[in-house]
Amino acid sequence: MRFEPHPSETARAASKAIMDAIDFEKKKGLGLSEKEDKVRRFILESFPLLGRAPTVEEASVAAKIPVDETASIFEHLNDQDIIYLKPGTHQIKGAYPFSNTATPHRVTIEGQGSCFAMCAVDALGAAFMFNSDTTIDSSCAQCGRKVHIEIKDGAILAKKEPMAVVWAGTKRCGPAATSICRTLLFMCTPEHLEKWRTENPGEGAALTLAEGLYVGRSVFKDFLRSL
Repeated sequence: MRFEPHPSETARAASKAIMDAIDFEKKKGLGLSEKEDKVRRFILESFPLLGRAPTVEEASVAAKIPVDETASIFEHLNDQDIIYLKPGTHQIKGAYPFSNTATPHRVTIEGQGSCFAMCAVDALGAAFMFNSDTTIDSSCAQCGRKVHIEIKDGAILAKKEPMAVVWAGTKRCGPAATSICRTLLFMCTPEHLEKWRTENPGEGAALTLAEGLYVGRSVFKDFLRSL
């Protein structure tokens, strides 16, 4: 069975709330120079191919920009919360939607490779960002049970309607990677989401996987488009 992205009223509201919270236009490169956006896109494209974040030196070679200038671009992207650097270094800890450190959400992109996504919505959105089939291996934030999702031709494939759901937290305080990204989660059942919510109150919306897929598509479908 195929489960297409479902643009329900709840999903549309969650999509808007998340894009507002993460400063969406800035995240996808609006306002960057041509060189800055070239480096931004190289970083994102490299994550699944390398299974990690690229270095300043690798970005310098790919973009044909001097290392010192590339390092300055990394710093600017960090200041804009487009990438997330380890303090005092040029080492990338994350570049939305990917993380350079282990998270519960591993996404495998067909023809590319696999890497960690920062959150559930990031993992769901990768299929549309790369216009490719993807596989997500994650876990329930409440009990740790495995959550496996296959996305083909923009829809979730499953033998029956998935029980897993998404919690889309919408409150941000500080960098997105250390705030809102930590509240965009998979749960194995609605009951486990309800239990998790009693222990973790906060703003957000409960979404089916199809609604979560719509949110991921809305956020990331144009992320690699050139300026």
